[in-house]
Amino acid sequence: MKKYASILLLMVLGLSVLLITSCAKPTVPNFEEISIPTNVWDYEHVVWFDINYVELDKGSANVDIWMSAKGVDPNATLKIVTQDIVFDQVVSYTEGKIYYGGSYNLLNMDQPVAYEIVNGDETYTGNIALETWPQKVNVATWPEFNEDTNYSPSWTISADPKFHVIDAGAYGADTDVEIFRQIAGTEKTFLLDQTYWNDIKPIEEFFFGINAIGYEMMNKNKVLIAGVSHNYYDWMIPEDKASPQPRRNPFRFMDQIQADIDK
Repeated sequence: MKKYASILLLMVLGLSVLLITSCAKPTVPNFEEISIPTNVWDYEHVVWFDINYVELDKGSANVDIWMSAKGVDPNATLKIVTQDIVFDQVVSYTEGKIYYGGSYNLLNMDQPVAYEIVNGDETYTGNIALETWPQKVNVATWPEFNEDTNYSPSWTISADPKFHVIDAGAYGADTDVEIFRQIAGTEKTFLLDQTYWNDIKPIEEFFFGINAIGYEMMNKNKVLIAGVSHNYYDWMIPEDKASPQPRRNPFRFMDQIQADIDK
């Protein structure tokens, strides 16, 4: 009798393991989306504006635009004011699509900007508030880079953004270092200690970027509008004719924006 009870117990345990295994969700990483922050897919759409203010008229800007569309094979369009945005490339991912390389020249940043997103049966419309647009980052004089001293620029901006991101990098012959720091929108100076690049001297290239970030959630938090204005300093050794190029990937500050939303 004990023998049969033991066999029955083993059968029950085996069946339990089988059920647990069959219900477990796969944990295979999604390599398709290695360059896309996962929180992009928390929204039906993220619309990202890379803002380049025009010197002759600081109330207007040329903007590069990217957009995400969540879902299975979505087919989304974007209109800014009255202009249909044409994207250079559309890439499909497991969670949706990313629309790359749109632009709008001489967008008036001194008034609310209307947008319209159409995706199948869904239409999202609204006006982007002035407070969402980060203003022009002004640096009176960039300090000259010297690998043996700290680097500490100061800047001005007519209105405090949500926050700033410092994006800097130093490159040696065989290795490099990149620095990525979020600071408050009220701060207008940053000290980068030269010890960051002590181990890779001599330095062949260096860049320092100041990025002002703004954002707002629209359409019952289904649409996230984000924008960045920036000012970059580039330095290279005199005989090097190449110019250092900081990364300008779409959604590169998305993680910082989501952390700011969630706090």
